[in-house]
Amino acid sequence: MSLKDEKYVCALAKYGTIREAAEKLYISAPALSMYISHLEKELGIDLFCRHKQRFVPTDIGKKYIERCQKILEIDQDFSTQLGRLHNRKENCISIGMYKRSAAYLWIPLQETLHTIFPNLELHLTVDKADRLRDMLNKGQLDMILLTTPGMPKFQQVFVGKDELLFACPATWNLGHEYLGENRFPLTDLTKIPREQIFLPGETQNIYSFVIQFLKTNNIDYSHFSTLNNLEISMQNAAAGIGCCFTFRSYLNTFPSLSNIAFYSLSKKPIRVNWYLECLDHVMDGKYFHTVKKEITKLLCDSQRSIEKTPSKSQLN
Repeated sequence: MSLKDEKYVCALAKYGTIREAAEKLYISAPALSMYISHLEKELGIDLFCRHKQRFVPTDIGKKYIERCQKILEIDQDFSTQLGRLHNRKENCISIGMYKRSAAYLWIPLQETLHTIFPNLELHLTVDKADRLRDMLNKGQLDMILLTTPGMPKFQQVFVGKDELLFACPATWNLGHEYLGENRFPLTDLTKIPREQIFLPGETQNIYSFVIQFLKTNNIDYSHFSTLNNLEISMQNAAAGIGCCFTFRSYLNTFPSLSNIAFYSLSKKPIRVNWYLECLDHVMDGKYFHTVKKEITKLLCDSQRSIEKTPSKSQLN
């Protein structure tokens, strides 16, 4: 399937001149010019207006180009999935995760899956959300575990809940309100000097949840400091330097929590959802539902095992 009409028309619409489009298509400019003219005659419409050397799509040309772009996208998706099916090993799964979630999920997940499927070959890739989705789209990964909704082309399955928390030096003794068992006490972060609150970096998966919380509660964060490493942010809290944000499921991944106090940010938990994303053929495979079940269990266990939730007597 060459789709030459679609490729040539979309290239000319994108670059605007015969010369630039021809260079990108690796053909001569006269050949492209003749091809477009022949296509317009065949269709009986003008796809482009000619302004000196510029080619500008007509109104009907825009509709034709939009159709061509959709056809090329479908062709690319099909080629990606076909290549993945051709190259993949029958007993192999490649999973993508954030670095922090992989720290507490990967080893127990690997052990459980090897018990159930002794011949299964597992591969882990750790990266940022955009990079993981790009690899999934290219067929380099079978599934990815993320906290942000993905593109419509991916299947997305909910696997567990999490909570956004606030971490402070334990020596600060912040004012708080008891919220009941299995909840961290509530504190008012607006009482803390702004320069002592560290925001996550924009590339960190927790960033969008923190910013959404701050905006929803009309909290000015323009003078907050920024740290792109959650480990260093937690070390700052342990050293009494400042405060930061984290997910509840991450707490067991830090080496020492003895000098850190954790707080809820609202009477109702600031929820974060975890999702498994994959392409259609992976969801229909024999491993997907087992992986989903085990990750759901591990996410739940990671939050149950936290022993730093203080009782009411400890707070008083």
